[in-house]
Amino acid sequence: ASLRALRITGAPVAVTAPTAPAPTAPAPNQAPTVSLTQPGANAAFTLPATVHMAAAAADSDGSIAKVVFLVDGTAIGEDTTAPYTMAWSATAGSHALSARAIDNAGAATTSAGVPVNVSSPSVGGGLLGEYHADITLSKPVLSRTDATVDFDFGYGSPASGVPSDNFSVRWRGRVKPRYSQTYTFTTTSDDGIRLWIGGQALIDNWTYHGPTNDSGTIALVAGQEYDVRLEYFESGGGSVAKLAWSSPSQAFEIVPQACLLQPSATASAPTAPTASSGAWTATTVGALSAPGKATYSATTDTWTITGDGADIWGGVDAFQAASQPITGDVTVVARVGSLTNTDLWAKAGIMLRESTAPGAKNAFICVTPANGVPFQWREATDSWTNQTTSAGSAPRWLKLQRSGAQFTAWQSVDGTAWQMVSSRTLAMGATIQVMLAVTSHNPAAACTATFSGVMVMPGGNG
Repeated sequence: ASLRALRITGAPVAVTAPTAPAPTAPAPNQAPTVSLTQPGANAAFTLPATVHMAAAAADSDGSIAKVVFLVDGTAIGEDTTAPYTMAWSATAGSHALSARAIDNAGAATTSAGVPVNVSSPSVGGGLLGEYHADITLSKPVLSRTDATVDFDFGYGSPASGVPSDNFSVRWRGRVKPRYSQTYTFTTTSDDGIRLWIGGQALIDNWTYHGPTNDSGTIALVAGQEYDVRLEYFESGGGSVAKLAWSSPSQAFEIVPQACLLQPSATASAPTAPTASSGAWTATTVGALSAPGKATYSATTDTWTITGDGADIWGGVDAFQAASQPITGDVTVVARVGSLTNTDLWAKAGIMLRESTAPGAKNAFICVTPANGVPFQWREATDSWTNQTTSAGSAPRWLKLQRSGAQFTAWQSVDGTAWQMVSSRTLAMGATIQVMLAVTSHNPAAACTATFSGVMVMPGGNG
């Protein structure tokens, strides 16, 4: 057989090499979203006023780096951590408030402007009312002028943004009497109320109660202006707050708007709040290396307590305190704002103590720099101290309650949502000491702690 060669002829065929896919372009950065949530549109304020601004911001493809707050397009401050808030010392006039959110890639979005109006005070304009969304005058949500204090809110809210329960109000201003006589000021309240006139404490019924009348007297001079400070809290149920006066020539009436003025720039400071059973005093328990001190600022409603001391522990204690006696059941609330880190076991908190003896029985809820929020108790005089510890650090709200022989401690981040730490049965006398106590756990160094929002409420139902 023979082989045949086969030749294939024709035009050459071009072969195209495959090409690599083009790189995908990164998705463009999405700008953040932002809105001003507080105050509401067309809100009205009267000087002096602090306007509390709040914003909600989000970023779909990254994170919020900061939120800048603006008044009439000018930045007044910024917040880098949610919830985003800012306090503005208002100036008179009509203003547009807004917020600008900036994300981690630098993109920015500015919210729509919210119009507000700030007016100057007028003579006889009433009192400045500062409303708070808690019972400790520490969460401001509204500032307005109230012509008089003559309120029966029932079971409702005083105003938009203020809860119907668990709120408080501080009214400030001046009163101008018509006669040079001794005046009787009368409050009607449900729940707690306290009143200062010209820096003098007249009424202190800072307790849970139904509608109750309380009175105090003071000599006033006709036409002279006296600083007024009226504080009130509502826990639950009905809500009533009224301020009236009378004198030999003045018939009993709600203090009228014509006799009330806005606060002066040099308002006198009232004395420190007291429980009905006595005033606060600086108290040293045990041996300190150097004299301690306890001072109160009415301007900021803050106690500053400084002291050293080996510890509040074991069979004897050494610490500095502000104290006052109380008889029967009681609930004490305070916010520890800060304490010096003189030792990991430095302590600042609320104590209920049988006496000022170094080895006295006591219950103590406190904050430490690095060891959480302990609740300590000593069951017998000069005996060992026990404790249980919860997580937390300053700033921290603390609450300690006596109900009979039961002593219960709570802690809270915001003074509203409370976490019970522990509860113990202790046999103490009827009259004991309420203390704001500080120890450095280091006799060679003084620890300083600050306390605010202090409330001593007779009754074990706080």
